[in-house]
Amino acid sequence: MQLYLEPQFSDQSAGCVRRQHLSTPEGLSLYGVSALCRSIKLQCELYSSRQIAICLDPYCGLGFVLWCLCSVYCGHQSILITPLELESCLSLWLSTLTQYRIRDTFCSYSVMELCTKGLGNDTEALKVCANSEDWRLKSKGTAGPDPSTVYVDRKSLRHNRVQLVERGAPQSLSLMASGTILPEVGVIIVNPETQGRLGDSHLGEIWVNSPHSASGYFTIYGEENLQADHFNTRLSFGDQQTLRARTGYLGFVKRTELLDASGDRHDALFVVGSLDETLELRGLHYHPIDIETSVSRTHRSIAESAVFTWTNLLVVVLELCGSEQDALDLVPLVTNVVLKEHHLIVGVVVIVDPGVIPINSRGEKQRMHLRDSFLADQLGPIYVAYNM
Repeated sequence: MQLYLEPQFSDQSAGCVRRQHLSTPEGLSLYGVSALCRSIKLQCELYSSRQIAICLDPYCGLGFVLWCLCSVYCGHQSILITPLELESCLSLWLSTLTQYRIRDTFCSYSVMELCTKGLGNDTEALKVCANSEDWRLKSKGTAGPDPSTVYVDRKSLRHNRVQLVERGAPQSLSLMASGTILPEVGVIIVNPETQGRLGDSHLGEIWVNSPHSASGYFTIYGEENLQADHFNTRLSFGDQQTLRARTGYLGFVKRTELLDASGDRHDALFVVGSLDETLELRGLHYHPIDIETSVSRTHRSIAESAVFTWTNLLVVVLELCGSEQDALDLVPLVTNVVLKEHHLIVGVVVIVDPGVIPINSRGEKQRMHLRDSFLADQLGPIYVAYNM
C-alpha cells in the first residue's frame, strides 16, 4: 500500500498546527512543530519539486512529524510506506525508489537491515535497484557539502583527548562528520563530570542549544523530574544563563576546510560513542564499537559481536553463523586480536546463536540488556570460555 500526501497548506497552516496541543496515544505532547519542520527542511534540503519516500512508523516522534506534518510545511509530495507492508514485500521500498526516481528517502535502521539481508540472494531485485538514479538516505539527515572525514589517534581518545593524525597512521581511527551545524543551533563540548566547557582538543559530552530542542517528555516508569537534567541544563561556570539539552553522546567539534553557502568555513560535529556505554578499564576509556569492529574481522563465522564489562572484566559475546565446531577456534583468535590492537585481556568469551544480541529499532546494540541477560544466565550459550 502506498499513500500520497499532497501539499495543500502553507507555512501559516503549520503555524496554526503549532499552536494546537497534539497528543499521541502514548501521551507524548508535541510543540514547536513549525520550528522542527523548518530544521528538517534546512538540514535535509527538502524542496517542493522533489518527491520524498518515507518508510517509518507514523505513531509518534519523528515518524509522526514526517508522515503528517513535514510535507505540509515544505510543500513536497510524500510517498508513504509502512514497515509492516515491507515485511510482506521486501522489495517494495527499493522498487519504489527506482520507479519514481526518488533521490531522498527517510527510513529506519531496521528497514535497511530487513531489505539488505532479505534481498541478499535476490540478485534480480538488487540489479533493478542498482540501475536507478542516485538517492540519498536520510537516516540521520545531513546536508550541504559532502561530510568531512578526520583521522584521530585511538590512544588519545582513551585519555579523552582528540589528536588528529594522517590517514593510515598506526592506531588511527576514521571518523565521519555527522553533518553541518545550522546557524541557529549551538553545539558545545562539556565535561560530563564537572559540567564545564572543554576546548577543541578534548573529548566530551555533546550539549545542544536549539529552538528545535524538546522541553521534556512524559514517562511511565521513573520520575519525570529527572528529565530536567537532560533538557534544561546549565554550565557550572562560564555562560550559565543559556539552557541546553544533553545528548548523552561523546564527541568533538572541528573547523573543516569545506565552505558553506556564504563562503565561510563551517564547523562539523564528530560523534565518537555513547557516554553510558563507555568502558573504563585500567583507568582508560574504551568505546565498545572499536573493540567489536576488531573482533568481527577475526573470522568469517562471526555474524555479530558485543562487549561489556563485568566486575572489571571484559566480556565478549559472539554470534556464531557457522558450524558449532568453529566455536573453540574463535576463542584464541578473539583474545589475541583484542590484546594486539587494544592492549586488553578478555575475561570471558561467550559464543551464542545468531539473533541473541538485542538490537533496537535504530540499529543500536542493547549492551546493557545483554549484560543483564548474561548475569541472569539467560543467553543459552553454545560455549563459554573464562580467562580470569
